[in-house]
Amino acid sequence: MCYFITAVLSPDSNIEKVALMAKSFQLNWVSIYNKSVSQYLEKGSHYFYTANGLCDCDTSLGKLNRCRSRRKADFDIQIQRFLRKGWSQSKVNNWLEEKEKIQEREKRIALNSDKGLDAERWFEFVNQVLDQKLTSFFSLLLHSYHGSLEGELVSIEGLINVDVADFSVGFLLNMKEDTFYQFH
Repeated sequence: MCYFITAVLSPDSNIEKVALMAKSFQLNWVSIYNKSVSQYLEKGSHYFYTANGLCDCDTSLGKLNRCRSRRKADFDIQIQRFLRKGWSQSKVNNWLEEKEKIQEREKRIALNSDKGLDAERWFEFVNQVLDQKLTSFFSLLLHSYHGSLEGELVSIEGLINVDVADFSVGFLLNMKEDTFYQFH
């Protein structure tokens, strides 16, 4: 299981210039095809693999959302254990408040750490591609793959259109998995 960030460019894109720019941002830019993903794409769109290493497991894109989702499930399980052990609802609430304070502190640390550097790199890259009008839209998809990039069945949960004026590094840190974010 590995995370990968893939990208989609509009049919009218200047793929060669975007590929050169991607290289300057230390991103791989290889055209791929995934049948399950292609059904969600505009006809003629271009789909790319972007990892410069083996995978994107260390990415900060979606990191805050992944931590929140995983922790909520862990908290729910832990709360059920506490209740079975006879904890009062008041004691559970106090424990939960303490855990939420810790989460907020960790979130602040994550936003200010070096782990956000790849989100900054993506932010700058997408903005430059759009500013130079090399594409009509630029989409990003974060997915945890269990198989190959081209063979895995990917179920897309939605498409979120984002005006570049509303786009930020914080936005990237909060991306949801299996959702296309289309910047224009």
